[in-house]
Amino acid sequence: MKKTPVTQEDRFYRLAFCCFFLVAAIIRFPFIFQDSLWSDEGLYSWFGKRIFTDPFVIFSPEITASHPPLFSVFLAIAHIFFPSPLACHFIPFVFYLLGIVAIYHFGKKIQGSFVGLFAAITLALNYYYFVYSIRILIDGPLMVFCILYATVLLKIHEKNNYLYDIVVGLLGSAIVLLKSSGIIIVPWMLTIYLFGAQGKTPFMSRLKKFFIPFFIVGATIFALLIKNYYQSGTIHPAGPTINLNYFHDFQLLLSEIYHLINSPFLLSLFFIGLISSGEKNNRVVLWSWLGIFFLGLLSGGVKEIRYDLMVLPPVLILCGIGFERVINILTNRLPFLSKKIFKKIVILFLFIFSLILFRNVPNDLSRGEKFAIGYARAGQWVKENNSPNALIIAGSERQIRYYSDVNYKEYGGQIVAFRQNKEDFEKLIQNTNGPVLLVIDVWEVLQPQWAWHVKRQTIDYLKREGFQFRGVVECQNYFGRDQKLGAIFVFRKEGMKRF
Repeated sequence: MKKTPVTQEDRFYRLAFCCFFLVAAIIRFPFIFQDSLWSDEGLYSWFGKRIFTDPFVIFSPEITASHPPLFSVFLAIAHIFFPSPLACHFIPFVFYLLGIVAIYHFGKKIQGSFVGLFAAITLALNYYYFVYSIRILIDGPLMVFCILYATVLLKIHEKNNYLYDIVVGLLGSAIVLLKSSGIIIVPWMLTIYLFGAQGKTPFMSRLKKFFIPFFIVGATIFALLIKNYYQSGTIHPAGPTINLNYFHDFQLLLSEIYHLINSPFLLSLFFIGLISSGEKNNRVVLWSWLGIFFLGLLSGGVKEIRYDLMVLPPVLILCGIGFERVINILTNRLPFLSKKIFKKIVILFLFIFSLILFRNVPNDLSRGEKFAIGYARAGQWVKENNSPNALIIAGSERQIRYYSDVNYKEYGGQIVAFRQNKEDFEKLIQNTNGPVLLVIDVWEVLQPQWAWHVKRQTIDYLKREGFQFRGVVECQNYFGRDQKLGAIFVFRKEGMKRF
């Protein structure tokens, strides 16, 4: 098979992409060293560390109670090469860059290099994609796997090759193993196989091809359901993400997606691209991705803008298609404009203008690095002051577990969550014979209101209960003032002596 000759235009787009990719990597790189750790990040970081130290816990209730284990496995693999905090932050950095590469190649397959590079630039410098890429969360990797999945779906009807069907099944299983809500790829996959075929492929032939990836994905889903039933007595994972009582949130979801795009200009390009998205198979892939995932988000029990990242790639691709359509119309009506040269000028302008708009974002996000910090020092204090018979009560139990290397009591450790009212808290410490280590912070809003922010009354109450104040972790003030902020407070209550 002859290779397609590389044109000067191809070289331009490849060089432009490489330059932009390097700039994006340089902007993103410093954030892998941040100290800030959200609650969900503490959860996944602990899972990665646990799997690294004991691979046999991969499918244990401790790891899979919230989500399937694939993301935690990625974090565990990174522990082979880096120390724990850096390993956990390195994986989101890799997926951030992989997302840029994936959407560039996906856009090229859909429409060409212009659309691919447009999508790569707008994705890399999208505020929410960047913000959540610096966090140890599943949502960014899940979006990247969806792009890879869509890229393979474009190929399934090009040749009667069952290898693509197997790859579709394996990638679909990976998406399900990342997050339980990934089962939404099943109707997406069915739509592409039945309605995305070019030419006059018989219906039964398309249906037969569909059964190969469906069997692979279905076997994965079935195995997870059996595991859930065996471990918890129910086939549903903890905290289901689908709730059909939430369809009234249509307006809220539209508002979130608009904020995700955050540009009237891009929104207008999106609608132009929606009606001019090229070949039938490309239209089916993009429209079904957008429509099916939108319905999935609409029925979600929790609305957060990071969950909407899954629909960002098709939106940006359609924006790029709309932009190219506008350029084609413009150059056709103005013959003195060269289409190829004009596209290159547009790309360079987009590159520079996007960087100018984005220039303050890293500095703004550095302020966020001053939020949810200090847990490493608090965890170290717990580790140094712990004893085998001690009970550890933590307001941010996920982060303290990660940094202290002490597990929850229900999994054989010593950490328990803060009790929401004083009566339950008092019963807990009264029924404990050994010492009690108490860690309270100003970050976690789900801590009991009577303890949160550690007022003078809180310290007096804890002293009456027998606790001694042992120290405070001071951090740079999150609110921008020069003085330091008392962020995490540690207390200790000695155990009862038996005679």
